[in-house]
Amino acid sequence: MANYDDFVSWLPPSFFAGTDAVTMNAFLVALGRQFDDLDAAIADNQNQLFIQLATWALSTYEAEFAIKLVDGGTDSERQNNIMAKNRAGQGATPAALLNILSAYGYACQINQDFANYAFTIQFTDFKGIPPNMGDLQTLLTSMTPAHLQTLYSYLYNVFSNVDGQFTYSQLAESGLTYEQLLTQLPTT
Repeated sequence: MANYDDFVSWLPPSFFAGTDAVTMNAFLVALGRQFDDLDAAIADNQNQLFIQLATWALSTYEAEFAIKLVDGGTDSERQNNIMAKNRAGQGATPAALLNILSAYGYACQINQDFANYAFTIQFTDFKGIPPNMGDLQTLLTSMTPAHLQTLYSYLYNVFSNVDGQFTYSQLAESGLTYEQLLTQLPTT
């Protein structure tokens, strides 16, 4: 009740003495709640103006950018989709693609293969397939020229990541399956 405290500080102490003190205090409590609610509503509406902070306005942004969700996703993933689509108007240059991928929060490297009309997006900081890959592929397909083939390269753990660091019994005791070991190592 920040506004209530402000209202009380603005009035002289004589307003809170005598028989009318209960009525005045109740009025200021009610007024303070109303102003606190108004402040919260204004802040929430201001947040909707920024894609990174938007929640209930995400569907409006998705309609504006003609985004059809493939993976569904959390608010954060939807915000990443919108940010990436917002950055997609720059063409399909490697710099523009990296800018779009950074909106999803991935560090990547783009390897161009001019002879085969292809380019490979190599994820350098995420092991396995990213969770919102369907939305990312849909966006990249819509913005890259049709004659270019888009390939994806993912990071996985290989034998050299495990060899010498863990024994077979340590791996078995970790409870991780083979598929889990491809993207994460046991904690020791």
